[in-house]
Formats: sequence, C-alpha cells, structure tokens
Amino acid sequence: NRKDKDWFDHVNSAIVWKKPILVIINRAFLVSNTKYKKIVTPLNLIIHDECHTIVNETTQNFYSYILDKYPETKCLGFSATPNINIKPYNNIISDYTIYNACNDNVIVKPKIKWIKTSEKMESLDTINLIKHMTDSLYYKKMIVWCGMINKCRETAILWKEHFTNFSIFIDTSEDDDANIIEKYNDIDSHAILFCACKHREGSDIKNLDCCIFLDGVEDRNPKTFVQCIG
Repeated sequence: NRKDKDWFDHVNSAIVWKKPILVIINRAFLVSNTKYKKIVTPLNLIIHDECHTIVNETTQNFYSYILDKYPETKCLGFSATPNINIKPYNNIISDYTIYNACNDNVIVKPKIKWIKTSEKMESLDTINLIKHMTDSLYYKKMIVWCGMINKCRETAILWKEHFTNFSIFIDTSEDDDANIIEKYNDIDSHAILFCACKHREGSDIKNLDCCIFLDGVEDRNPKTFVQCIG
C-alpha cells in the first residue's frame, strides 16, 4: 500500500554499508518503468516465485538486462506450471507433481468427474446432477467457474433457489469487495462461490472440497486444470 518509488536507493545502499542485502519485491512493481536499471549493486541470486510469469515481455526484458550486466547471477524459479521455453527458466532441476503427492499420501487424492452427454443439458439438469454428485461431500464448500460474468450472476441467482441451505457468493473482475472472499472463507460448510476468471490458483480457501467447471470449455488447457486442482 505504501510502495517507495525510490526503492532502488535502498538496494544500492548495500554498497555503502558493505553488507549483504535481501530484496523482497513484487514482480510487477519491479519491472514497472524499468527502474531496475537504476540498481548498481551486483545481484548474485534471483529467486522468482511463480516464475511462469517469464512469458511476460516486461519480465523477459528485466532478465535480459540483469543477466547481460551481471552474467554470473544465479536464477532459481518456482512454479506449479512452468514454462520451459524461455531462459533462464528453461531447465527443470527438481519437480514434484500432483501424482507424486498422491502416491506419497501428502494430499487428499482428487476425484475428477467428467460429464458427457449427447443431449443438451438445461440449467435444472445441471443443478440436479451437481446435487447428486455433491451429496457425499463432507464440507459441501464449492467453487463454480462460469466463464462469463453475466452467466456467473445468472447461474448464482438460479442456484440460490435450489441450494436453499447454502450461502451463495459471487466474485468477478467487476467486484472489488474483499469482504466477499473473507466471508466465504470464514464459513465452515455449505457455501458456494461463483466466479468468472478468478480464484483458479493459490486461493487457499478453508474446507474447500469441490470445484466445478461450468464455463463450457471442452478442450481445457492442462496447466489451468492443474492450477485448479492445486
């Protein structure tokens, strides 16, 4: 909330004090206006969380500049869905997949249900199907991804009529109320969050035990699917 526009001066002060320095910085803030070019202290190690953001041109420009200026800099990246086509994160040195985690019993094994039908499913058909499939859930706390914002709102209103003992929440790119997620997260059970292009990664929602795709995407990107499972 209070970002110092001259943050690079603090980084450069390490030269004066002859002390090691650790910089923790948001990637988007780091590359904005290419202020990283004002760093004069050598960088020995860059640790990049969510390093699949290397696909962004501004991020690639940052690495091109830094590695040209400090070619000995070591780069270590972390990502659940890495992009290995762009340097310096084009070499995976260690991996641990959801499959590994299931085999090691360190996560709850996901149950994936893929519904296919030759008939067009109406909204009530979907509701009855979801009700049947979620009867066995322990918490009955769900996320529903709808794709389009209008569809998200329409679906939430309809489901509210049929999931009468559930708390219903809506969160889209048009909603800017942080209390929505806080309230949803605080509920222990019987809650449904309807989203459009949000909460597909790193949500850490308490007691979440079901995720539903209602966005009409048939050929789903596997990286998106893995992020959602995570």
